[in-house]
Amino acid sequence: MRPAILLLSLLFLLPISAITAQDSAGKLPSAKDFILLANTFRPGVYKSFQEFQLNTPSMQGNVVIRQRSATAQKYLLASRNELYLVDDNGFEQKIKEAWGYSDGKDIYIRDNGWNKIQMVGSWCLYEIRGVGATPGYNPNDIQIRPVASSYKKQRVFNAYTGQQYDLTVFYMRKYILADDPPLLDEFKADKERQDRLEYYIQRYNQHKRPIQ
Repeated sequence: MRPAILLLSLLFLLPISAITAQDSAGKLPSAKDFILLANTFRPGVYKSFQEFQLNTPSMQGNVVIRQRSATAQKYLLASRNELYLVDDNGFEQKIKEAWGYSDGKDIYIRDNGWNKIQMVGSWCLYEIRGVGATPGYNPNDIQIRPVASSYKKQRVFNAYTGQQYDLTVFYMRKYILADDPPLLDEFKADKERQDRLEYYIQRYNQHKRPIQ
């Protein structure tokens, strides 16, 4: 197991003062740098999931988000927006490969465009929006032509492992709440659970706060 991953897994079990592991290159990032313990989010672009975990974006600059047209999303299967970094000289760099970014206030994840993380915790919640193409039939035309349609769905990812799931009753029962048996039992018994998925994510995160 890589040292940094081991450090993060220990956060559930040990107080910060007890985490003293080191690697061959020197001292590991402090546990207080873990994103769930951060007082503020450092602004910049995260190249990797680990940079997000440790609140250490490695690319700096002014972030500019540009929206793509519905036509581009429909016919080119393009994401709904693009990210650019602008340096002090006004030079723009299009960012294609990155995990996400922070503006210092909120965190955004790249998943069919750049999406704001609405809930930061052991399970982080965000929503995807976009425009897709669905078959459309015109009785006056012998051809079936694609019709643009908007869509949205909620997703979650685990801040410790990176595991990612659509926010559905199935995944809540099978994976997301699996290691919290009392909460899982409550969820299963809730007849309105379909409309209370966010509520149970919030409850789970309260139960699984890292030890400080």
